[in-house]
Amino acid sequence: MNRKMELLQRRAELIAQARRDHLEPAVKEKRAQTAEEIAQYEAVMKEAAGLKATVDNLDKQDALDAELDASVGIRGTLADPGRPTSANIEKQALAMFKGGGYEAVPKGTPERKALDDLQARAFVAWWRLGPDAGTMLTPEYKAALNITDLTRGGYLRPPMSVIQGILQAVDNLVFIRQLATKIETWEGGSAGQVSREQDIDDMEWSTELPTSITEDDKLKLGMRELVCNPFRKRIKVSKTLLNMPGFDILTYVYQRLGYKIGITQEKAYLLGTGVKQPLGLFVASNYGIPTSRDYVGGTTTAITYDGLRDCRGALKPQYRPKAHWLFHRDAVTQISKLRTDIGGAGTGSYLWQPANADQPDRIDGIPLVQSEYVPNTFGTGQYVGMLGDFSFYYILDGLNMQIQRLVELYAESNQDGLIANVTGDGMPVLSEAFVRIKLA
Repeated sequence: MNRKMELLQRRAELIAQARRDHLEPAVKEKRAQTAEEIAQYEAVMKEAAGLKATVDNLDKQDALDAELDASVGIRGTLADPGRPTSANIEKQALAMFKGGGYEAVPKGTPERKALDDLQARAFVAWWRLGPDAGTMLTPEYKAALNITDLTRGGYLRPPMSVIQGILQAVDNLVFIRQLATKIETWEGGSAGQVSREQDIDDMEWSTELPTSITEDDKLKLGMRELVCNPFRKRIKVSKTLLNMPGFDILTYVYQRLGYKIGITQEKAYLLGTGVKQPLGLFVASNYGIPTSRDYVGGTTTAITYDGLRDCRGALKPQYRPKAHWLFHRDAVTQISKLRTDIGGAGTGSYLWQPANADQPDRIDGIPLVQSEYVPNTFGTGQYVGMLGDFSFYYILDGLNMQIQRLVELYAESNQDGLIANVTGDGMPVLSEAFVRIKLA
């Protein structure tokens, strides 16, 4: 049995134990749980939640490792580049790159692979060698990177393979990026006004040669644009570690910058104000999801079975095939106690089904995703979750990323710094694809 299956099996055992020992006795005796039973139930469920997080992180790490092996394949140093392609193909790739930039080298070709490898090696050399890189990089390496003030560490526009690797690492960490629609742009571009406030009417049946066709001018787009808003994130690494031949800089950069960027983005995708940052799913806005899409999912203090079913019914059927529930782990602990009314109120099967090897956690048959940034204050009128088709959340990624190498700032601690200047945006573009859940 592999490690993921072992963790999932242990998690299932803990969930069964929590229900059997600390929840079912109260249900069978038709009484409320005691304070001790509640505390024990929540403690076991917290351990189960920790195992689920470990399984999710294993999936993310496996995906990241596979992406690194498939698209970059660079583990060497400047002295040992490990070139996978011939010098001739590399020269062809550089000639195409110089003639028209990265996009001039066709995707899926040996030349694109050669260019990615060359740029990745140049990036490794730039960070390893610091001020010495100016004299040791060959003209080909310099041509592959756009560097300013090289002798001081300087700024760098990282190679596209590195940008894509960082974005892939972020995708693996941030649930909404795995479900959303992503748009890429260069040089602080904009995706325009993409939110839809009002749609056109249905088409009409007609004759072969109609005398007139009804005009429809009801399609309206929102006023908010997707634009490249900037933000910055920093990581540090030991100079001693940098100089170790076996240290894999690219994997380190992908993982650490991906983690830093991912936390910032996920919080903004859920709670952002929309002013010089993404517009969050839990921020009521006529430019995103208005209060008309708010539905009561429970009492003034707790989520209920009837409330969740009402919220599910508020989402049109065409959005349900791709829909996901979104909750904080505290809400999931509440929901894990809820049962259907089949056979009598609260006596049927549990509404929450834990993950197994074939499917994720589900609530009432619909997949569940969790985030620490979903509101988890259970009080009157508070948002506590969401049901929606998250492909109607649009994310704009700026590809004009810059990376700055800090040579002297952390000298006393024997470290180098790396600051990524990133741009992006996000917003829900079709409000009816979402049901935002609040308490009464």
